[in-house]
Amino acid sequence: MSVPSSGGARLPFEIDAKAMQLIPLVVSFDRLEKMGELTFSWGCWTHFEQVWTETEKRNELTKMMDQRMRVRMGEAGFSLPQDPLDIFGETSDESRFKLGGTIDRIQMDICAPSGGMKTKGSASLKITWKIYSKAEQKIVAVLEVETSHAEPKNISGGMYAILFAAFDKAIDKLFVSQEFQAAAKP
Repeated sequence: MSVPSSGGARLPFEIDAKAMQLIPLVVSFDRLEKMGELTFSWGCWTHFEQVWTETEKRNELTKMMDQRMRVRMGEAGFSLPQDPLDIFGETSDESRFKLGGTIDRIQMDICAPSGGMKTKGSASLKITWKIYSKAEQKIVAVLEVETSHAEPKNISGGMYAILFAAFDKAIDKLFVSQEFQAAAKP
């Protein structure tokens, strides 16, 4: 699944485009942990508990969120290697900081009355962002961010559209934090 542009823009302050190296996101909850409810049918009366059942699905979601983060960082003006797993890429040697995140919680309560193509509902998540200084060789900032997004009307894009809206808010909170701005500026 392709992750579309978020409509994000460059940050409202000057940045060092090579300041950050993005580390892949990590999920910190367990297999079979409840993550919400999914309801189907006209009127959304058929309820299913959403749980993390397969490691593959969790990995797929994490990859999509990594891709979304890379899109947002690129839109903000950061220069990142094309391959997210290329930790020795062109920009990694020049970056001063590493940015990583741990997804501590995802909660989705989604209604898909027409079989999943259009959905409404809500998603919330908690992410712990960490900024590591290469010069100091230690974590210099830890930011716990909780966000949510609700869609009262059916929208295209399925449940991921709602989840990505909540994730974009978590990225926005990171971008406006003093800690991130201090690391991103030249």
